[in-house]
Amino acid sequence: MIDEDEACRFCGRFVLEVEGWAEVIQPYHQIRASWDANTNFFWGSFHLGCIRNFPERAMFRREAATWISTVEDLVQIRGSDGVLREVPRRGLGYTDLLAQLPSGVIYENPRFNEWAYVEESGPLHFIDMNRAQALGRSERVRGSDGGRSVLLSGDPQVDVSNWDLPELLDFLDVRDLYQDMLDTLEPRYHYLDSGRNRFGLVLDYSLSCIQPYPPDLAHFFGEYLAGYVPKRLEDA
Repeated sequence: MIDEDEACRFCGRFVLEVEGWAEVIQPYHQIRASWDANTNFFWGSFHLGCIRNFPERAMFRREAATWISTVEDLVQIRGSDGVLREVPRRGLGYTDLLAQLPSGVIYENPRFNEWAYVEESGPLHFIDMNRAQALGRSERVRGSDGGRSVLLSGDPQVDVSNWDLPELLDFLDVRDLYQDMLDTLEPRYHYLDSGRNRFGLVLDYSLSCIQPYPPDLAHFFGEYLAGYVPKRLEDA
């Protein structure tokens, strides 16, 4: 049985987190879930591919863009009594719309050297200066390989320290959702630690892959950064 925290909010299957392929939005972030009559805000684990295949992905894209491109706004939510109320919602402050590309929209943070990119197909990405410069040089960008912990769906009752990534994905029954990553994005998986609690086996691991950014995003940064003046921390 999959723990709710590890289940994709779109397909219900297990999410093994890896930046650019399968991620999580924390509950303190407030993306308005206007496509869902049963909840006010979207958060939790998801496969980016599931967003791209989501019938209401245009609504997700619009709500994600609103969230990242505002500083603070008011959103309407329906309380348990059925009454609509306006509540304040903090956005991420990427308020400068830079470009509308065929593949998506780019916003810039006016205070820091950071950008947010919302795909036309739904998912969103955050790009710091190092990534932007690498993209501008037409280099491939690898996602974060920071350590993560996850409660496995079931206890394998074996030593998992020697498993490779395909073996882990096979056990989790999600290899089909990650196969394109395995084939094209050069994943790097490392076992870090594991231990059992009353819920099952908790796996500590690191996993990264090449970020599947589109060519027009790289082309944009190649031109834009040529005349870009980096923001200074003391001016923020």
